[in-house]
Order: sequence, then C-alpha cells, then structure tokens
Amino acid sequence: RPLAEAIASTLGARCLNLAGKTTLIETGALLKSARLAIANESAIAHFAPFVGTKCVVLLGGGHFGRFLPYGDDVDAAIRPKAVFQAMDCYGCNWHCRFPVDKGGVFPCVDRISAEEVWLAVVAAYESDHPPRSDAGAS
Repeated sequence: RPLAEAIASTLGARCLNLAGKTTLIETGALLKSARLAIANESAIAHFAPFVGTKCVVLLGGGHFGRFLPYGDDVDAAIRPKAVFQAMDCYGCNWHCRFPVDKGGVFPCVDRISAEEVWLAVVAAYESDHPPRSDAGAS
C-alpha cells in the first residue's frame, strides 16, 4: 500500500488508488472494464487475461517460468506480455545472490526500465487500435 500511495500521489488527480481496498469480485469487475492492466507477478497478471483484459507484467527471476511467462500454448491474444531482463541466476526462488537491502528491489526487477514497460504498453494498446490508414486519401 505505501508504494501504491506514493505512485498515486505522484500522479495526482489522474489516479485512483484502490490498493487493498477491493474485494476479489470488485477487482474482477474493475479489470474487466479496463483497457489494460500493468502488474507484477501476482494474481492480477492471471486475473486480467481471464476476464479478457490485456496485461503487461513485470517479471523478476525468482519464479521465472514457474507461473509466468505463459507458454506459446496459450493464445497470444490473452497471454500477458512479460517484460523482464534475463539473468543467469533466474530460478533462484528469490534467494538472491546479490546484496539487496531490506525492502529493496531485486536486481532482476530493478533492471527493467520504464521505457521497456512503456513500449510494451504501447504495443498492447496498438494491437487493439491499429494505426489509421490514409489509403485512398487524395
């Protein structure tokens, strides 16, 4: 909740922070009405595609491949778009060999840039809203 509050305060009036304030049913309804969800490796990453909402998910290496990313056997139209920076230590079960301060960010997560996430968001949005064609215009 503190992180969500910090993000919401940065975004100001454009953001409604509902972290920890919704039931599972309410969360499903919110996701179903959303154009896109951005999540970490959590229930939202699985719930969004279940209700038909595109999802961009930021993945670290702790459980990489166990739950996410989904395999090619899952329809690409509903498969969450995974954003990650692979490291040779992936699959560590969150027993990181690198120093991480208490409450700090694991290096595999910290290496994900905002630009990478933004590009995944744009790609997901554009897949539903292809660029307008000027074909036939004079």
